[in-house]
Amino acid sequence: MIAWFARNPVAANLLMFGIVFAGLLSAVRSVPVETFPSLVRDSITIATAFRGSTPQTVEEGITLRIEEAIADIEGISEIVSRSSEGSSSVVVDVAKGYDTRDILDDIKVRVDALSTLPADAEKPIISINTRNPAVIFVAIRGDVGTRTLRETATRFREGLLARGEVTNIELQDAPNYEMNIEVSPQTLDNFNLTLAQIGDAIRRGASDISAGNIQTRDGEILVRSDGQAYNAAEFARIPILSNVSGKPITLGEIATVIDGFEETSVVADFNGQPAVMLEVRRVGDQSAIQIAAETRAYIDEFSAGVPAGVSVDFWDDDSEYLKTRINAVTDSAIYGGLLVIILLSLFLRPAVGFWVFLGVPVSFMGAFLFMPQVGGTFNVISLFAFIMVIGIVVDDAIVTGENIYRKLRDGMEPLEASITGTREIAVPVTFGILTTVAAFVPLNLLGDTRLAFIGSQMPMVVIPVLLMSLVESKLVLPSHLSHVRVRTPEQQQGRLTQIQQGVSRSLERFVE
Repeated sequence: MIAWFARNPVAANLLMFGIVFAGLLSAVRSVPVETFPSLVRDSITIATAFRGSTPQTVEEGITLRIEEAIADIEGISEIVSRSSEGSSSVVVDVAKGYDTRDILDDIKVRVDALSTLPADAEKPIISINTRNPAVIFVAIRGDVGTRTLRETATRFREGLLARGEVTNIELQDAPNYEMNIEVSPQTLDNFNLTLAQIGDAIRRGASDISAGNIQTRDGEILVRSDGQAYNAAEFARIPILSNVSGKPITLGEIATVIDGFEETSVVADFNGQPAVMLEVRRVGDQSAIQIAAETRAYIDEFSAGVPAGVSVDFWDDDSEYLKTRINAVTDSAIYGGLLVIILLSLFLRPAVGFWVFLGVPVSFMGAFLFMPQVGGTFNVISLFAFIMVIGIVVDDAIVTGENIYRKLRDGMEPLEASITGTREIAVPVTFGILTTVAAFVPLNLLGDTRLAFIGSQMPMVVIPVLLMSLVESKLVLPSHLSHVRVRTPEQQQGRLTQIQQGVSRSLERFVE
């Protein structure tokens, strides 16, 4: 193969350009861009709401019974539960080698079959844990009241989602809307009512009711009552009972309806002002850099129409770290390439230095081609691996290029020198690359541990780069160096004389 590619420069160049084109295409379309690597754990969460209950009641009535129901399912490695006021959370870790979807189905069957859960508890919600890392935070701040901040934050979220680039935005530290209905004990006695009766009347009067359909000659007519209440005025109009004359008595006549927010102990400030925070997240293969850029552009557009006293800011833009690391990789590649060319030019030939340096970007493009296949992404850890591997990947090309150049100086023809020089050191260079690859393989076997957060990213970059550098130095580099010729002593002396004459003429012009 070495000899065939050396004798067929068109094939060697097609291989090189094919690697570069496919790598660029893969980098743009298939390799996700994120700030930090996502360590996905295969786990399932069972969340159950039991409002108004103490942590002990939640644990005894819900958490322990769910644990007992699913404990013997094959494929579960660990169960971690948390019982708090009004809610139960059971997290199930799936053992390696088992399909999470199958375990999810088994858990649903067991939990749905439970008949001993409290009647007032809501139906357990069972889901696979997904982690969408945050990219940038947006702060809606101002001394204008909670409602104005919350409504402005909601408009910002809906507007940014409508642009299409961002698909996941979460409100942080923002109290939820809550309708408070207060009825005095005296009023209950006067109307001979109970809180349960008022609650039932509100449920009946504040909901949409379907009354079926009517078949007519012109088609089918759907009949429904749209009674869903959304604000205090609509709740106040709900009839609760009737007086002796048959006139309805509404909720607003017997109770105080307050359209407000739920009580919370969280206070969110940004630059000394009350704020509602929005967390913009990356989903799937989305680019963190594009997500941050889209968010910041929309902040500038949205700020022009906010209410008086409201400001929109951003903070903790993680894409800045990613841009800094990308610039570091680019600078390292450029400076490292210049140093390689200069040093090889001093001892060998500028042409040799150039072709040796060309192997670095080609190897990187080859790594881009294989990164999606092994789950690699562009993040601060993988980009650090690119910086680290720059100093390793050029070694085999330098050794190969130096040996070919030595054959040229011994008097061999360029083509023969390229083939012979590459073959002579093919075995030691190959084993040198493979031993380095073997050193990084164990990092890929860390499993679901904290070290895997960093370690798993290294082999995804280093191994493909090294293997592609082996291909480039054995199949592409010999073809390029087969056109390099060594100057004879007479040619070198003539070149030196030309340089001296040029310098002398320049000095004479300068003196004149």
